[in-house]
Amino acid sequence: LKNTHISAANGTSEILADFGLEPLPNGANALQYLRRPEVNYDVIASLVPPPEPLTGDVIEQVFDNALIQAGLMVDPRRMVERSYKILERATKK
Repeated sequence: LKNTHISAANGTSEILADFGLEPLPNGANALQYLRRPEVNYDVIASLVPPPEPLTGDVIEQVFDNALIQAGLMVDPRRMVERSYKILERATKK
């Protein structure tokens, strides 16, 4: 949260109003905003959703990378196909 800025745009005012809070005309740092007594984690999570969990493909890719580094990877073809899938998903966002 320390490096996350809450923008004043993109529906922020509406979300804050749902929690009975005043709008942030200039935005705010998420960690500093969380320190306010009237703000709780539910407010922050609504404004700055947590990152998506790692998918199975990403976890397998990290494991295969470790196998390669250890010299234990026998057939890297699956890994290459999976890399392309992960890259496609990442570039669609």
